Amino acid sequence: MSQPPHGNRYPGPGQPPHQYQRPPGNAWQGQGQPYPPQQQPPQQWPPNQPPGQPPGQPQWQQQPGPPPPAEKGSRRTLVIALVVVAVLVLGGGGFWLFTRDSGGADASGGKEYDAAVEKLGAAEVSWRVGQGPAPGAIGVEDFWTTDELLVRRLPDRVVGYDLKSGDEAWTYDINGQPKDHCRSSMTPSDNKVALLIATNDDTSDNCGRLVVLDLTSGEEVWTAEFGEENPDPNDKTARRADPDNVPASNGDVPAIFAGKVLFGGKKPRAFDLTNGQPTTVPESYSACAPDDLAVMGEALLAEMVCDAGDGKTLRRLKSFDANLAAQWEWTTPVDEKGEPIPVMGVLSVEPLIIELGHLGHESQIVVADPATGDGKPIEAYDAGKHEGEFMNACDDYALGTCHNGTVVDGKLILTTRVDQINPGDPEAGSNQATEFRNELVAFDPATGEEAWRTGKVSGRMISMVRAEGVVVFQPENANGGKAMVLSVNPADGTVEPVMALGPRVHEQDSLMSHRRAFYFGGDNHQAIYRDGLFIMFSITHRTDSQDKADTVAFAVE
Repeated sequence: MSQPPHGNRYPGPGQPPHQYQRPPGNAWQGQGQPYPPQQQPPQQWPPNQPPGQPPGQPQWQQQPGPPPPAEKGSRRTLVIALVVVAVLVLGGGGFWLFTRDSGGADASGGKEYDAAVEKLGAAEVSWRVGQGPAPGAIGVEDFWTTDELLVRRLPDRVVGYDLKSGDEAWTYDINGQPKDHCRSSMTPSDNKVALLIATNDDTSDNCGRLVVLDLTSGEEVWTAEFGEENPDPNDKTARRADPDNVPASNGDVPAIFAGKVLFGGKKPRAFDLTNGQPTTVPESYSACAPDDLAVMGEALLAEMVCDAGDGKTLRRLKSFDANLAAQWEWTTPVDEKGEPIPVMGVLSVEPLIIELGHLGHESQIVVADPATGDGKPIEAYDAGKHEGEFMNACDDYALGTCHNGTVVDGKLILTTRVDQINPGDPEAGSNQATEFRNELVAFDPATGEEAWRTGKVSGRMISMVRAEGVVVFQPENANGGKAMVLSVNPADGTVEPVMALGPRVHEQDSLMSHRRAFYFGGDNHQAIYRDGLFIMFSITHRTDSQDKADTVAFAVE
């Protein structure tokens, strides 16, 4: 995270949370328009917190409220802290509580599962990979896919796994600090990604090296060492220095766009993707400090932090073309203190749909119009609000990463928070154990009106999975329901199974945390569904978990 004029996006320890709410009507506008004071009490998490529901505690363990969210550069540390608390409480058994013996085939979700197995077959483990060494607890969120590989950035190495067999196709040794909190580009370009790497012995947050890696071969294309003498510029394999001798920080997110590697922060800069030579950064890109970058379609998006004078700042979301010329910009609103509200994530560019707010506090999804500076809120969206219906669509890890929301075929599709259903509740039916339910809700961005709901079904708690279209994972249910992968029709919300995890998966204790996983991206797992292959893996590695199953692929045999 860069220094002022950026400021701190989140309140510090002991500070009150930022307070704001959406104004009535169309008052949510850009151009620095203020929010009225929040009418609801500050964020409070209910005592019966469902499993994996961020950022509260497991529902059977009473704990104080969550710590104040970290600034964006420390997002990885925050996730690790929350996961470690849950692991200490549960002994690594996964986010779940079985209050009684599980039911049989007729229990919650059993008939749907049986029908799916009969129609699709039972998916068993196709391949699995153990975690491997880890320095304490560390986030390993960054990953990419090619036609043939799943590539993961792990502690001190990057590994390409064959999608068909799970075999290591290649390994690239990072040779940096084991507890490396530096970031990677999220979107490959021509199967190349950029990695910032920690090199300072005193801190893992000082990113002194930039590497461009070929995902197909695992070969290093070039490396730039910040603060070193610049060797022969004609040698493409040589290590090149940043001209201003300024290392990056763990809050800087690189992006590959239009033949350049870019990142912002303290010193916005660019490198030629082919040979690593520093290139000129135009004024349109460097006038304000780029706080976060994302490549979406044919555009580079940047959240810019600008000096507004008198000690004040503005936040602008800007779009750049291949020449880094600004295409449009949209200024975020300010809170009642006059502080600009940060962008948590961008769900869509056309139309421009943004989540604004602070992680762990009330946020709002806005359909923005850069031409006028206006922003129209989705009025029903209430993530972060006390007893709100929705989970945060975006988790603020990266500008273009929104794990609980998506825009498909003109529909804005969001994930609701989880309802706890106890035995004896009218809607519990014959269920013998506490279970949790939620649903997806779609909106028309043009009107803000609700289009459909998948419905809250007995035995169904769902999380969005990275896939073409809309795909969700339904974990194992405490009342005997089995784990399934489901597709959701974006036109009407119809849900249909596409994979049922088989009996052997449900019998293996080593796969317990996988088949019970919930909330991918902000929990301790990530998931991909592609070409009949469902892959799940941990995004936090720990020293005491190095022999446990980590990356697991499921397929029908």
